[in-house]
Order: sequence, then structure tokens, then C-alpha cells
Amino acid sequence: MKHIDLSCYKKSMPFFNLFDIYFKEQKINKEYFLLDNNITPSTYRTCRKIEHKIGPKIINTLSEKFSFKVVTDSLIDEIEELLNNIYYDMYYKNYKHYDSYMNKISDLLKENYLIFPILDLMYLFLIASSNVSIRQLIIENEKLYQKVKKYEIFFKGNLIEIYELLYLMFETDISQDYWIKNYTNASAYFILASKSYMNKKYIETLFFAEKSKKILFEDGNIIRLLYLNNTVMSSLIFVGNFEECYVQAFKQSKVLDSLDINKDLLAASCQKYMAISMLGMNCYKEILKKYLLEDNVTITMVICILIALYQVGTLNKNFKEYHDYYNNLDVENLIDEYKDPIKLLDKFLVTKKKT
Repeated sequence: MKHIDLSCYKKSMPFFNLFDIYFKEQKINKEYFLLDNNITPSTYRTCRKIEHKIGPKIINTLSEKFSFKVVTDSLIDEIEELLNNIYYDMYYKNYKHYDSYMNKISDLLKENYLIFPILDLMYLFLIASSNVSIRQLIIENEKLYQKVKKYEIFFKGNLIEIYELLYLMFETDISQDYWIKNYTNASAYFILASKSYMNKKYIETLFFAEKSKKILFEDGNIIRLLYLNNTVMSSLIFVGNFEECYVQAFKQSKVLDSLDINKDLLAASCQKYMAISMLGMNCYKEILKKYLLEDNVTITMVICILIALYQVGTLNKNFKEYHDYYNNLDVENLIDEYKDPIKLLDKFLVTKKKT
């Protein structure tokens, strides 16, 4: 686990970098502005490199001019504690205080504190840590990411690593250096695995997932490990390694049985990958034995059952069970999301049977 240390922001020096960016963003001529406010540019440049007694006075003057609130040392300590709680809980996927964290960061942002880039960074980190697909996150939060990105130079210490996580998530053209970098943070490899999967690079996905799993295991981060396993199992399906996928799904199902967590989504995914892998291994009778009589089945499970019934019917030269199951689905009354793929599959199988 990383510890976020904000002590450097109790000094004035980092805020000169912030105002450099702010002047540029607001299209303000820095030299003229400084002179108009009785600040010599040479003193400003010196304070940007070395902490001086006059530094806080300059920052206070600039903050007043732009209606920013300077952060007290005690408030920095409070924010540091808040950010560490956020980082710890999001890393371990503990969402008990999620809404509270979002509200606290929002309230701090409304106060217009000079430390606003850090608050924006952690607000985006909270959003990025929710159980939403990376593709959706990127689309909905690109504007906030671009705002955070402008202040990259302002982030110090482990805030840089949090920024890197957002960089890996939001950038479409990631620098090669970031792909080959050795990370000590499991989340970085987790994101790289997810991005590789999103780009249909399944071998890369498995490579980065293995890197992430090693660190997650060392950190005892079982919940995030279970979510990562979903990506692993799906990638194994795409590369045609059905046997390994089945083993992974079977192990995961046993782990889920032993954990006292809200595991409905994880369990459903696990059953889905187990069924698909059994289909890939031609274990049709085993699929029917395990899933045919279940009431709550997903669209994926229905498709697996239909294919298994068809294959067994082909062997027995009797498709009654297939047609009975299909008719009981009452396909025409299903929503289009379910109806269309089922009808398409039936059309394919019927055509295949005739040929």
C-alpha cells in the first residue's frame, strides 16, 4: 500500500508551479501581471526553485487576486487523512464510505482552495474506482481528466502514481515507457490488463493480469483479485484455452462459496465462463446436467444450453429436447437484447441441420 504524503504542500514552492499553469490556462501575461502586483519576476522564479520566506507572501497575494483560499497546515493534514482513506478503500474495493468521500471532495472543491488540482485528481480517482467499465468511464469523464492532466507537474510524491493510474486509464495512445515500466502498484497492471482486453489483445491481457495478481495476492486484496479473474477467464476463452478457463472458473466458484460478500455478479460471471469453457471442450451432456433445470439463467447460459441440446440431438438424431426448450423460452416475448441472438442462433442451427 502507498501512503499519500501532502507535507510538501505546507510550503509555498509547489504553488509556483500551479500558478505557472494557471497563468497559461487563463492566457495571462505572467511577467506583466507580476510587475503590476509588485512582484519581481526574478524573485518569483527563484521561489519556484527554492523555498524562501517571501514565497508564502507571494502565493497569498496571487491567491487573493484570483479568489483562491490558501490551505492551512491543519487542513492539509485533514485532507491527507481523507485521501489515504479513499486510496485504501478504493484499492480494496470497499465502497461503504464511497458516497461520503464523494461528498467531502465535492464540498472541498466548492470552497475554491488553492489545492484544487489534488482534489480534482482524487475526485476522478473515486469515479475511476467505481464498478463501471473503463470504456464508459473514459467517455463520461474525459473533460475532467483533461483538467487534471494540465496540472500534472503539481502532483508530488505518491500523487504521481495516482495520476499515472488515470493516465493509463484515459489515454488512448499510451507511451511505450508506460507499457514496459515495472510497477509496484497492482492497480497499474490491473488497468493495463483491462486496456489490453478492451483493445482485444488477449495475450497481453493475460501477461499484465499475472503481474497484477502477484501483487494483489501479496497485499491480501482478494476482492480485486476476484474481479481481475473475470478478465482472465474471458481472455482464456478468446485465446481458445478452454481447459484453463474451466479450472479458473471452478476454483473461483469455490472461493466465492467460502466468502461472505455480495457476490451475485461475480458468481454469475463465474458460471458463465464455466459453461462457455465446457462448450469449448465439447462437454455438452455435462452442460445440460448442470444448467438445464436451473430457473435463473443468463442469455449466455441459454445460448450454451441451446447449443448443447442441438449437439446432443445431432448425436441421438432426435431434436425434440432442443425444440421443447426453445419453444418454452417464448422467444417472441423476450426483450430484443435476448430475442435477437437466440433467434439468430436457432436460424443458424436449423440451417446447419438441413445441410
